[in-house]
Amino acid sequence: MLRALSMKNVGPAEEMSLDPLGARLNLITGDNGLGKSFLLELAWWTLTGAMGNPAITPARPGEARIGAAVQRAGRRATVNARWEPRAASWSRSRLDPAQAHPLVVYARADGAVWLWDPLRNLGAEVVGGGEEIPNPKAYFFGPQAAMEGLRRSIPIGGVLTEQTLCSGLIHDWVDWQRSGDPRFEALCRTLSALSPEGAEIRPGEPTALGRQDVRLMPTVVMPYDLTVPLTLAPAGVLSVARLAYLLTWARAAHDDLAARLGVPRAPQLVVLLDEPETHLHPRWQRTYLPSLLRSLEDGGPAAQLLVATHSPLVLASIEPHFDEAQDALWKLDLTAGGVEIARDHWHLRGNVSAWLRSDVFDLGDDRSVEAEAALAAAARLIGAPGLSRADALTMSRRLLKLLNPNDPRYLSWRHHMRHLLDDEAAP
Repeated sequence: MLRALSMKNVGPAEEMSLDPLGARLNLITGDNGLGKSFLLELAWWTLTGAMGNPAITPARPGEARIGAAVQRAGRRATVNARWEPRAASWSRSRLDPAQAHPLVVYARADGAVWLWDPLRNLGAEVVGGGEEIPNPKAYFFGPQAAMEGLRRSIPIGGVLTEQTLCSGLIHDWVDWQRSGDPRFEALCRTLSALSPEGAEIRPGEPTALGRQDVRLMPTVVMPYDLTVPLTLAPAGVLSVARLAYLLTWARAAHDDLAARLGVPRAPQLVVLLDEPETHLHPRWQRTYLPSLLRSLEDGGPAAQLLVATHSPLVLASIEPHFDEAQDALWKLDLTAGGVEIARDHWHLRGNVSAWLRSDVFDLGDDRSVEAEAALAAAARLIGAPGLSRADALTMSRRLLKLLNPNDPRYLSWRHHMRHLLDDEAAP
């Protein structure tokens, strides 16, 4: 797992450090453009050595470096990288194949999911007549590849041959379901765990889409008992189904290969999530992250999560489960000197509105911008010398266009202005 991450002249800040990272859960918050997704990209590269797209490059002149502390099987190791200007590339310490590496899953905000398996992505594979073919550096699944499968072409004996890396959700779901494969039970458990409260994602019977497409398509039973093909399911259901499938497939494929090779399986799983609230109804946002934590604590490898989020509902949902001994909240802020990141001293905010008004989101008010401005103007009038009854009535009417008559701030205004307002101004 990742225990620390540091960088200089890379990303939005001249220098940044996350140390120590929580061993179980790390929540990363901050405004758009301050580097939440960038930190996940950096964590991915540090753990896997696989560069994403776009590639990480220095953001400003001068020495650029990246450092990390990684804990594997009780041993702490460091990963250091330095930018070499002449080569226009990073010189970094190599991953040690002898160490126990984690499985890494990175679910991006754009719907892509990247996977890295130390047994399938390190080194090379011997094929054909003894030829060594380098393993893929990682598996990059766009939404279509997750559904249809991932393949590559490799030269074997001078002949370009297609190799199937992953059969994809459509094929595997149907195959597992019809054959009674234990992987289908694992997939169903994950889908059930990640479902919104009171609306479990239930697989239906596979069906063909039409006259010409003869493939059997996975289906889900909607809350109103209508069975629909998975490809026609709501965006949130489809996104969660893809992640549930890839988590199930990655863990099962790794365990199967470890058994065939006679080697220990990865002791850790690192999951990087960018804006998991995307496409999810607020009711679903309130349960998703606690459910994911529970689903990953099912006897598999120890899990560490790094989660970048804009959602106060996600943060409020984790309050009953947050453990300062193994979890952390990180806040990115724009300051006069640039972008800074700090580990928050965790405390309960209590509800979504309190999170919105806290230093995490820096909203002055949880109402509309217009209502916030009107309340600020009303506050300035309270106690103003020479305030006329007409001005007080005008402000009351303005507030009533923007606020519920029972809003505490409006009632407070009427209380302060009671000497000027009569029953005509009351709602």
